[in-house]
Order: sequence, then structure tokens, then C-alpha cells
Amino acid sequence: MITTVVSTNGSEYLAWQIELLVYSHRQVGQPGPLVVLTDTVQVDGDDYTPYNKPYALMRWLEREEPECETVLVLDPDMVFVRPLVREIERGKPLAHSSLYSVGADLADVFRRHTRKPEALQPMAVPMLVHREDLRRLAPLWFEYTKRLRADAGIRQLIGWVCEMWACSVAALRLGLEFDLEQNTEVPPFSDRVELSLIHYAWTIGEFDKRSYQPWGNPSLLSQRVLPAPARADHRIP
Repeated sequence: MITTVVSTNGSEYLAWQIELLVYSHRQVGQPGPLVVLTDTVQVDGDDYTPYNKPYALMRWLEREEPECETVLVLDPDMVFVRPLVREIERGKPLAHSSLYSVGADLADVFRRHTRKPEALQPMAVPMLVHREDLRRLAPLWFEYTKRLRADAGIRQLIGWVCEMWACSVAALRLGLEFDLEQNTEVPPFSDRVELSLIHYAWTIGEFDKRSYQPWGNPSLLSQRVLPAPARADHRIP
């Protein structure tokens, strides 16, 4: 059993993405509950919604004990195409390997935050991690997200993905090394049918998640077959 967890800020933009994720979680029979976190935070007036992910994970783990030892961390804009089932041991987390890398310019500015920028791992969701490792990781993840966003040099180079790299900095600080693999399909798509998830992070053909507004189209709303949006910390069995 795996606890799948995702965070949202309650916006309509993320609501339909959460609905689709919930639907696909059920359709493929992903084992274990799906938890939707709704904790949000503002940091010094910085309008950067990715703060919410590490913050929500931190608050969730302060409040309760996940019922499964293995936790699967996702973003809302992901769908299952088949179950992702792994048993994760403590100290041996796993993540998707992103396309990003630490070049010379980025390494120079990262030295203000870590002694070994060359050791930073290019990890992204989905992330499979033991709940006790996540309990240690989440507070540092949030802290380094704040630090990277406050660093003008870092922000200029990797503005939107500061949260992603903050996770890598926090993991390095803890000595937590992730196994990296390609387990999620991202645009442009191929025929790699063995993958478990699709991450529609960017434009796909003529579809752009940023301009898709199903709540504004009555014909789409009348044909909906997806479940109602998950609510605060709602467990979906």
C-alpha cells in the first residue's frame, strides 16, 4: 500500500487537474489512499505557488502519521496510466530524473547554499519516499525554497523551479541520495508504454493546461464523468 499525496491551493485551475488525477488513481487501481493537501503559505509577498508543496507536506506530517510507510508525491498535472507500485526502504528514496542539470553558472550561485553543487541531483516528481525520510526532508525543503527564491542570482537562472532544486539541496544536506529513473512521460510523448504516469507540464500539440477552462464551458460541464473535487486533506480509498 502506498499513500499518494498532492497539494492544491484551491483554485479552479488546479481543481480540474486534481479531479483528473483522482479519476486516474481510481481507474488504474493504484493501491492505497490519495491525500489532497490544501495548506497554503505566502512568503514575504512572493507570489510563488510552489511554496505550497513543501509547506503542505511539512504541515501534514506534523499533524498525522501517514498510514502507509511509502509515500508517493505528485503534482496536480499528472495522471496514472498504470499503477506505480514500489516498496521504499528508509534511506533509499526514488524520484523521476528531470531534464535539468547544474551547469557552471548555476554551480557558482549554488555554492552560496551548498558546498557541493556538483552533487545536486536533478530530481522531480513522482517521488517515492519513506514517510520518516519525508518527515525530515519537508521542513528543509521548504526552508531552502525560501532561501533560493530570496537569492537574486538563483532566481534569475531558475526562477520557477527553485522549489524543485530546493528539494535537491535539502536532500544533499541530509545525506539522502535518491535513485533516479525515467518513470514518467512528459511532452513530447513517445510510445514508452511501460511508464506509469503522464506529466502534462507543458503544451501538448494544441492543448495548453494554462488556457484550458472546463468550468467556463457549459457543454463540457454537462458531460462530466469525473468525481467531485477532493477537499481538504481528503482521503480517497
